[in-house]
Amino acid sequence: MRNKAAREQLDQVFARQRKRALSLRVEPVQRRVVRLRLLKKWIENNEKWIQQAIYADFGKPADSVSLSEVYPLLTEIKDAINNLKSWSKGVKVDSSMAYLSTISHIAYEPKGVCLIIAPWKFHFLLALGPLVSALAAGNTVMLRPSEKTPNTSN
Repeated sequence: MRNKAAREQLDQVFARQRKRALSLRVEPVQRRVVRLRLLKKWIENNEKWIQQAIYADFGKPADSVSLSEVYPLLTEIKDAINNLKSWSKGVKVDSSMAYLSTISHIAYEPKGVCLIIAPWKFHFLLALGPLVSALAAGNTVMLRPSEKTPNTSN
């Protein structure tokens, strides 16, 4: 019975994500930038807590967390913010002979709902790195950090 309830809850969350994804398809790129800036600010404001949580889970020292997980993620967010406008522009391409008198272009559009399943090692960076890309592209995200299983070595 528990699995059925969990499945129904997951289906409801997915339905809400799909509905939200439709509105994101027409959202201005600047709203994505705002979302990325909010994520960046949250990470910066909570770096100590992130360090403590990763230390509690893996025994990883604070400096190592900052160097290998937090700073690369902040750099990725900064890069996305700085380049998102140019990444989102359509690209004019040559038309084929069949459509000689037409104008063709490639339009970049969000995919919709993205599922990110992060591995248990480096779960912060490997969960939020793809999150940055998905948000920058205008998608909604369902994020599932993995747990360390008892049979996993290391």
